[in-house]
Amino acid sequence: MKIAVIVLLSIFSIYLVLITFFTIKYRPGRKRNSQVFKLKPLVSFPSVSILKPVKGLDDELEASLESFYRLHYPLFEILFAVDDWNDPALKVIRKVADKYPHIKTIILATGQPETQNPKVHKLATMESESRGRLLWVTDANVRVEPNTLLELVEEYHSTGASLIFSPIQGTSSHTFASLMENTGLNFFTSGNVVTLWKLFRQPIVVGKSMLIDSQALKTFGGFSYFKDYLAEDYVIGKSFQQKGFKVSTNFTWVANINRQATTRSCSKG
Repeated sequence: MKIAVIVLLSIFSIYLVLITFFTIKYRPGRKRNSQVFKLKPLVSFPSVSILKPVKGLDDELEASLESFYRLHYPLFEILFAVDDWNDPALKVIRKVADKYPHIKTIILATGQPETQNPKVHKLATMESESRGRLLWVTDANVRVEPNTLLELVEEYHSTGASLIFSPIQGTSSHTFASLMENTGLNFFTSGNVVTLWKLFRQPIVVGKSMLIDSQALKTFGGFSYFKDYLAEDYVIGKSFQQKGFKVSTNFTWVANINRQATTRSCSKG
């Protein structure tokens, strides 16, 4: 019994070391090996529909949304989905969208389904109104750098992947609970994602940022295919792999803004 415990603790310790190593090696902001991006003819840039399901006022929502309007990419639109027209986030969404009238913005109220995954319901509704060849699913509290979309599309072109996922950097902690939550996100969640990918080529998809080929998604019948699953991001990743579509990452991180979480809000999930 003691030997078994020692063996298990040793394996766990080794894995923790591996997580730490890969998290540091592929940390946000590291210098990438790929060449500096240069603008190519527009034909090299497939149109992208950014799909953002929204519910309520996330921390620093305005700045997070605005980071998407400042993307260095020639052809994209942004779609938002809320439960109803009384959502307080609508005022922020419209304020940001009005600052960038040259970027197409669509806002939809989808209602609250009783039996479906509410996020998937929003995604399916936005998908029906989107026009992009690629669909970039990102949560409302995600913030990105201007070149993020370029880097993800470069991975799409260079690998032929139909789904490209991103590790997540938890940031902006202002409470003890948000610090703990962000630490867990940075180390255990993203650390596991990076380690499993680098060691075993096992893509564990986390839904904070997923760039998806819309034609591949249509072979399932769209996002509605995943309406009955709670862990829709994991199921989407597995389903793509099982159907023979390539899933990839080039470790283009996105930031998850979590500023004011409390122990109570964390316990509610």
